[in-house]
Amino acid sequence: MFVKAQGTIIALTPSNYTAQNIGEQFSINITIENVQDLWSWKARITWDPNVLSLVSGPSEGAFLKSIGGTLFLANPPKNGTIQEVSCTLLSNTGKSGSGILATMMFQINKDDFLSPITLDNEVLLAPLTGGTHPKIDHQVGSATVTLGTQKGVRADAGVDQTVNEDALVTLNASRTLPQGQTLNFTWTFVDREPVKLEGMIVTHNFTIPGVYPVNLTVSDSEGRTSTDSIKITVKDITPPIAIIAIQGISPNQRIEVEQSILFNGSKSYDPKNGTITSYVWNLGEGMTYLSSAISYSYVKPGSYNISLTVSDYAGNTNTVTVTVTVAKANRPLSLFSDVTGLLIAVTAIVLIGLPSWIARARRRKQGM
Repeated sequence: MFVKAQGTIIALTPSNYTAQNIGEQFSINITIENVQDLWSWKARITWDPNVLSLVSGPSEGAFLKSIGGTLFLANPPKNGTIQEVSCTLLSNTGKSGSGILATMMFQINKDDFLSPITLDNEVLLAPLTGGTHPKIDHQVGSATVTLGTQKGVRADAGVDQTVNEDALVTLNASRTLPQGQTLNFTWTFVDREPVKLEGMIVTHNFTIPGVYPVNLTVSDSEGRTSTDSIKITVKDITPPIAIIAIQGISPNQRIEVEQSILFNGSKSYDPKNGTITSYVWNLGEGMTYLSSAISYSYVKPGSYNISLTVSDYAGNTNTVTVTVTVAKANRPLSLFSDVTGLLIAVTAIVLIGLPSWIARARRRKQGM
């Protein structure tokens, strides 16, 4: 059962701590206020191990220890983030009042705006004669650690971002210190031309791929300033344009066997930055060729699909395909190609091309 204990609080104190430097160490206490007959307590403490590291502790506080022996246990953090702590009074008499249950020492490892240390716990009353250890109904308070300075300004432009081209990018300086004061925020960078934006949170559309250094300047009412910078990496996601030009082909895209033609892809381009990094040809016979242009001839008639795949520096690709027809060679007949051809050609000349006076002589002779 829960025993009502009006105003009992177990918490991490101080509830807010502002560190000045990386590597700085500070103490956090587990405290209790307005408790009656406390016999035992247990807590689970969590923090970000990338920002904070546990230097020492937990060490037992004086609250329970002051009235007798105690059994104090502290298990190592699980995965570097959770510390389990418990303490039991070796007595039948509980402790009332307020005080420190345990103390932990942390170190700042990284520049971070807020790093919470959270506390989950249960609190037990001293055992009643012949009874159990009832729980205390209580409140819990956690702590927040801030790395910054109480004097002056510390600009925070956020983290580096990687986005696709044409994306609307949000620049957020809300982690700037100190909080709750009137500050002036100025963002400057170059996107084809100088850009200047005012405000804690602003947006900008980056349309051209590249890496953009973005600078933030923050000033307060007393003229004190601080600067910070980040990089916006804009990825090229636009595919290049593949173009095939064929030199030596007829208007109906027919070529002859063994006719040399030139497949040219040099007119291909990237609409974003004009850089084509590779050309891959497939000329329909199972082989690929790596060149912007290739001279080729076919040895068999047929229909062939010609494809060109181009890539840009960002790895985007595009493919275009055309179909050409290869026909048998259409060569004129030669009189001297072979013996048969020669004979046919001569006979044809005799039959078609005899002079008229020879024909009249033949007819007279036949009439005799």
